[in-house]
Amino acid sequence: MAVLLLFVLLLPLVVPTAMWFSHARRAAPLWPRVQVGTQRIDEGSYRAAEVPVYGHEGIPLDVRAAAVGSWVLGTMFVPGLLAGLVGLFMAGLGLVSIPGLILAWRLFFLGRELLEGAPGSSEKARNAARFAQVLNAIVLGLCAIGVAVELAQSGMQGLNALNVAIPVSAYALLSLGHARLLQLAAKHIDARDQGLAMEGMAAPSAQVRIDAAAAPDEVSSLSAVEEAERMAERALADERARGEG
Repeated sequence: MAVLLLFVLLLPLVVPTAMWFSHARRAAPLWPRVQVGTQRIDEGSYRAAEVPVYGHEGIPLDVRAAAVGSWVLGTMFVPGLLAGLVGLFMAGLGLVSIPGLILAWRLFFLGRELLEGAPGSSEKARNAARFAQVLNAIVLGLCAIGVAVELAQSGMQGLNALNVAIPVSAYALLSLGHARLLQLAAKHIDARDQGLAMEGMAAPSAQVRIDAAAAPDEVSSLSAVEEAERMAERALADERARGEG
């Protein structure tokens, strides 16, 4: 029993740490410094202009927290499954154990996708956040109802129900906080993808502008060289003509 308890306690620490060191370094280059918007400067003056605003390079803090949180909560699949097998039921909480296991399973595999900003990961994050919000609202409601029923039936002895309700409610609140991180991470992924798309469209036109601007200078340089060569040839021909005369 002690070994099992130690395993459950170490799981949310060891697994997310291993996942972070396994994927974080490869994911960092996937988050370049990109344009996230524009800002108006010198408003009201003749120098007023719209300038681009760039985000930070590297994995945003919200995305890191959401990914690590996904791995931490995802590892709860194992103890949650064990708890379900031994029949941890209180005021119907067992009815939401299966959706909770499904959420934990989804979160664990979502962590890497968030860290890399993989295609479709922002939508998956929003869906997981909505799922978590609904599920944990139900859990908190059942906890409140269960404690109220126990108090009504057993008086102060019903407070023993808090031994289950408090940790379950604390976990539900933690999951709700992580759902908010998932929403913020989704916004960062969308902003990065939009910035990369904007830069991808701007690159060809910028290249055309550079080439077009350079062309007149190149033409002028060639014309000047050709003119100098012609003048030198005429001078040499005149010199030869005078020598023959």
